[in-house]
Amino acid sequence: MPLVYGQSVSGWTYGFDPEPKQLEMFSHQPDEMLYGGAAGGGKTDALLALGVTACLAIPRIKVLAIRKNYPQIEQEVLPRLLERIPDSVAQYRAGGHTFTFRHNGAVLRLGHLQTANARYRYQGVEYHLLLWDELTQFTREEYMYLGTRLRVVGAVARAMRAAKMRPRIVSTSNPGGIGHGWVKRRFVDPAPPRTPFHGTDTDGEPDGTTIMYVPAKVEDNPHVDLDQYERVLRRLDPGLRAALRDGDWSVVEGSRFGQFRTAVHVTPPLTIPLVGHPRAIGIDYGAVSPFCALWGVRLHDGLIYVYREVYRAGLTPRQQAAMVAAAEAPGEREPSRPLPIALDPSCWIRSAEDPVAKAMKGAPPPGSIARAYFEVFGDAVSQARNSRVAGWSMVDEHLLVQDDGFPRLVISQQCVNLIRTLPELLRSPTHPEDVMTTPKQEDHAADALRYLMGALVLPGDMRVAPESRLAGFWRPATSNLTT
Repeated sequence: MPLVYGQSVSGWTYGFDPEPKQLEMFSHQPDEMLYGGAAGGGKTDALLALGVTACLAIPRIKVLAIRKNYPQIEQEVLPRLLERIPDSVAQYRAGGHTFTFRHNGAVLRLGHLQTANARYRYQGVEYHLLLWDELTQFTREEYMYLGTRLRVVGAVARAMRAAKMRPRIVSTSNPGGIGHGWVKRRFVDPAPPRTPFHGTDTDGEPDGTTIMYVPAKVEDNPHVDLDQYERVLRRLDPGLRAALRDGDWSVVEGSRFGQFRTAVHVTPPLTIPLVGHPRAIGIDYGAVSPFCALWGVRLHDGLIYVYREVYRAGLTPRQQAAMVAAAEAPGEREPSRPLPIALDPSCWIRSAEDPVAKAMKGAPPPGSIARAYFEVFGDAVSQARNSRVAGWSMVDEHLLVQDDGFPRLVISQQCVNLIRTLPELLRSPTHPEDVMTTPKQEDHAADALRYLMGALVLPGDMRVAPESRLAGFWRPATSNLTT
């Protein structure tokens, strides 16, 4: 029979009264599932109930439930299990943090990854069900490594097939944390909630896994005092409040650009006439790391529309310049008015002085990265304005929603890496107006945006028209950035 909640042994049933939303952990069987979103949705209780139910039903199954560190296990997980599971049902061994079920030998182990190398403690051990609690506290590498421990053979495999169950990974989490970006990309972005889809490998090829995201909100947990919960949330920053209250994955705790919202700042590709409007390309150089080129146009109302992106690692400067040139549509570049290219200023640095370069009237010196771009685009190439704080301030101003309901920066859906990375950039703890630079973040698209806007916005000119002319092409789904 299928695995369902309510398995009993000797008249005992695990003391958990699941809500319909929590039972989705049992009813869906993808290889990987993320359950969560908002805080207070009963995620941990449902996850533990799934692990205990599997142990009750499947002889000798091995279940690993993982938290970030042992204090979290000791304070948040272990007390619930000790209160609900009597010793007559399962013996708890503190040394291994394991519950061994007396009637069938099934084992529920409580694990943690408190140190960088803790994952290797599980090397060589076979598990049949992995349960990650608060997944965004972990790195993608930790998640993928422990996934290699998931396999089953013999009698346990036969028992799992009889229960219509297969080895799988079930996780819970709120938005935020060090793993926010990769969790969002793996579970939330590829498909609508409750829609199974196929995972991909590092090359973007299907890897055979099925994945599903099941959202949970605080209203799904009737045991939460909603009035008290709302009072607590009102003390928080609006962005963090949206992440915890509504499970908004477009919000990242500590984000430098917490005002960014997909519904407000991302558009389908628009057929805006480009000729006659100021346009430019902003380029951030990368070799081993990706280089990024962004195309933008400034409309008469001061709105900047970022309409194209090129993002690629492992290219030489000449290959990058050729790729930028090839990305433009035929006839897009006006011969009489070359499209300005604002290039990362570090590209003018060269390894040795060349006396010829000093007499070249501003052209990039031979041997520099910028020289490769100059040979393709000529005088259209210039050094980007490189004040980080001033650049981020321009981004801030243009992300703000004006009285007409429009921001003054919108981004085409085709600019997938800018949309992916901009809200994930964390604020510097020592220079709050800047983006954190250590540890290194994926800031290539954001830097290209900063260079692009520096080429399109004149110094001191932050004025905008009273009404956006974008209204004839597109309107934001919402302009409320504070809920």
